[in-house]
Amino acid sequence: MTKADSNVDRIYEKLRKMAAYFELKPDARINESALSTELGASRTPLREALNRLVAEGFLTFQRVAAVSFAAP
Repeated sequence: MTKADSNVDRIYEKLRKMAAYFELKPDARINESALSTELGASRTPLREALNRLVAEGFLTFQRVAAVSFAAP
């Protein structure tokens, strides 16, 4: 596993925990820039983690490139 992969995994796990504890609300718009600052990560690994969560059904893409957590 490369450092980039482990960084994506770290961000992915943090986002899942944030969703589980409702730190990120269902249907709330996600600001990538603010979230990358909060997580101390660049936007590229953040986007990779977000795409992984979309593939798993935790996130949905909305028009205008907005991303939000899917409602249960």
